Amino acid sequence: MHPDQTHPAEAEVRKLMDDWVRALRARDVDRLLSFYAAGAVFFDAIGPLQMDAGTFRKNWEEFLQWFPGPVNVETRNLKIAAGESLAFAGLLVRLVGTTAEGKEEGAWMRETIGFEKAGGSWRITHEHWSMPMDMETGKAAHDLKPE
Repeated sequence: MHPDQTHPAEAEVRKLMDDWVRALRARDVDRLLSFYAAGAVFFDAIGPLQMDAGTFRKNWEEFLQWFPGPVNVETRNLKIAAGESLAFAGLLVRLVGTTAEGKEEGAWMRETIGFEKAGGSWRITHEHWSMPMDMETGKAAHDLKPE
């Protein structure tokens, strides 16, 4: 393959990621979790340190309770490396939730996703969210924005 060409799997992974965003905007946790393989590894931006699918579901349900209004997702700098059956994506992502008072809250985070294709379908097998921290305060750097 020529270096300027992308593997056909990249479009399939992009579609899965777009469908994931639509599921979150629709507040459909069941649909959201349908994109993950059984035994997927989750490293969320909030605790615990590592979690199973049940805890991951609980985190998303709590997120949607904290933000009963519209939820949006903005991404930047998406890079996908895809082959026949494995793919990885790295990106900056901003989740924005609307509080009951109508206030939008959100912050930019980093996300790395591992995908595997099995039985003709791509599924997320590894997901890692993180937020940079301020070394002087030891607190998350909520105010950073992509360049």
